[in-house]
Amino acid sequence: MLKDSHDRRLWIRDEYGRHTPVMSQADIANRPRGRSEPDWWVVAKDPAWTPPEPRSLLSLGATDAGGADGATGSGTGGHTKIGAGHKPQGYDGHGRYTGPRGGSISMDGGPVRLYEGKAAGEPGGEPDAAEPEAEGEAGQAAAEEVSRQIEGILVADSGQIASDAGGGLSGGTEVRGPVTPPPANVTWKNDDPDKPDPRKEDLSPGAQKTMTDVRTEVPRLESVNANSGQRDDGGPHSTGRAVDINNVNGIRVKDLQSGSGEKAEQAREAAANLEKWAVDKPEIKQLIGPNGGWTRDRDSNPVPIVKQEVLDAHKNHYHITTTW
Repeated sequence: MLKDSHDRRLWIRDEYGRHTPVMSQADIANRPRGRSEPDWWVVAKDPAWTPPEPRSLLSLGATDAGGADGATGSGTGGHTKIGAGHKPQGYDGHGRYTGPRGGSISMDGGPVRLYEGKAAGEPGGEPDAAEPEAEGEAGQAAAEEVSRQIEGILVADSGQIASDAGGGLSGGTEVRGPVTPPPANVTWKNDDPDKPDPRKEDLSPGAQKTMTDVRTEVPRLESVNANSGQRDDGGPHSTGRAVDINNVNGIRVKDLQSGSGEKAEQAREAAANLEKWAVDKPEIKQLIGPNGGWTRDRDSNPVPIVKQEVLDAHKNHYHITTTW
């Protein structure tokens, strides 16, 4: 299960209050959005947290004013969805957001009104004798009462942060709208048991920056393994300016082209994005991998490497050299 930088587990939460664990970035990238799809966002929770039972507006004291004949009336009618800060949002058969007493709120800035059963003007509908539609000062007081009762039923704007504690749209852990995938995981393991594992702290500042940037800047990248870093070979590895990556998204680089299935396809896509990304990083002086390689000239333009023995030596890993 994926975690954020604070070691909290990531869940996908939909507008009905359902939670789905995020097992990979593909769960986020491939989840559909659209008019016919339930809205969803990503939440970060402590490891011990478990999904609660979804709450309805009725649990807060709302009345179901739907008609007994099964027709949708002007009340909540049981139509609710969970919004920001784990607060339920009720809405009626006309798509208007509703309050605990059946009040209707126009999200376009329209009036707040009280009603029970069918509203006046609707077929067969007259104002309920017990709750007549208020006018003048009484209407204003009724509107204020509805506003007071529905205080805390929050509507999250797309892309805003909703507080875990229900404290509004700031400083929380829920993100509604476009989601930034969590950083890719970087491991440091030499596949040769007779050789030491590389260490990030042994790299040059430029190489360390590259290995930090790769975590967040390469689309579809979920993980990489650094097979080798600083070593005494007389080349850029000696000064810590070179890193070898032998695994992308859990697939060995030498197996990228031959692998089958969705996981292998995603790894190939991530590897291709890695190659494109390196070209646009001026601090990367050289990239060599299974699909060829290049070295920057004095004008910082990538020039293809044509020496075959060099290319053949990098079929099973990506070699990245930085300028500093």
